[in-house]
Amino acid sequence: MKEKFLSVLLIIIMLLSCACGVKSTNKETTALDVKAETVETTESKLTANDILRPIEDVWDAPASGVMFTKNNRIKNAKGNVFKYDLGEVMTGGNLVVFTAIYAAITKEDYLALNKEIQKLIDDNGTEDEIMELAYKFYGSIDALFNVYAVKDGKTVDDLARTFINLGGENKDLNSYFDDSVVETIGNVDGWQYFYVYQKIDKIDKNNIDKLGDFKEDFLDLLSHADEYKKDITLKAPAIKEMSKASGNIVFIAKDLDGKEVTSSELFSGHKITMINVWATDCAPCIREMPELEELSKKFNADGYGLIGIITDGEKNNADAKEIIKDTGVTYPNICMNEEVYTAIPIQVTPTTYFVDSKGNVLGEPIYGARKEEGYMQELTERLALIK
Repeated sequence: MKEKFLSVLLIIIMLLSCACGVKSTNKETTALDVKAETVETTESKLTANDILRPIEDVWDAPASGVMFTKNNRIKNAKGNVFKYDLGEVMTGGNLVVFTAIYAAITKEDYLALNKEIQKLIDDNGTEDEIMELAYKFYGSIDALFNVYAVKDGKTVDDLARTFINLGGENKDLNSYFDDSVVETIGNVDGWQYFYVYQKIDKIDKNNIDKLGDFKEDFLDLLSHADEYKKDITLKAPAIKEMSKASGNIVFIAKDLDGKEVTSSELFSGHKITMINVWATDCAPCIREMPELEELSKKFNADGYGLIGIITDGEKNNADAKEIIKDTGVTYPNICMNEEVYTAIPIQVTPTTYFVDSKGNVLGEPIYGARKEEGYMQELTERLALIK
């Protein structure tokens, strides 16, 4: 249960911390798809402190490499500002995220809500009951500011390009941050840090109205957002090494109709094969599939292959079939099983590999969606690796 709650709450925070300012706090991901596998959880029992964040005046956020000290304006605000040290989320080491979230709740009401949630947990309340209480907090929040770091990035365009590539979004690079103020604030060990906050005249009215009586308090804090960056100290983010396929990929699996398929059958007839790993609840995965279908036709004409591996294909077989039909996909898709996962360990979707005709991995995995031209460039680079 703990993993499920943290996954849902992480989705909400990621929607707020995405580039281009505020996003709606519904459960549909529109820029990044956040998977449960990306959440660091333990077998310990869920507590109220897992759901709500503590009120702190000094923030240490090692995952994103950010330290921040609240100034008096934030400390004395009617509402409260909380840290979310998201760190490396859905990126495979290219982007880290830190966000400061404003919550339309007084300190007294926050403490009372925390106590109420803990009592419900102790009394074995249902997931729906606990989430309903949590939404009293998460239903009235907005991003005060965000800090992003891009590995080997230098410019604002590099940051925008990272988000566009990650989400597979069809957005213009030059206008990606039209709703936001973006400033570079430092470089640590090759990580370029950016400080980002919303332009007041570009704020989503529907979201700001959710703050109710706290609306003016938030707008006052946001109008001074330029001040807060001087209270930020940076260090290199704590990046965890992601498990990834290496060497030779070999497996036996089944397609959505239950027919057995071997890796040799899929790879042997092609000089190079692109493996796209996706999930039925991954918005960027589904969004890029029509373009992958067009790409597969070009690949076939040149003697290359493209296959899909569905992480939840066995569990959500009907959903997977419907998605494939709706997106017009005709290239092979197989269901991930334990043998496939051992060969291709996956933490995030979409993840893409290239292999040669014998299943040897060519280069590094690609995390997040890409446009067709991006995949073509990756193909060219992998072709140079074939001996």
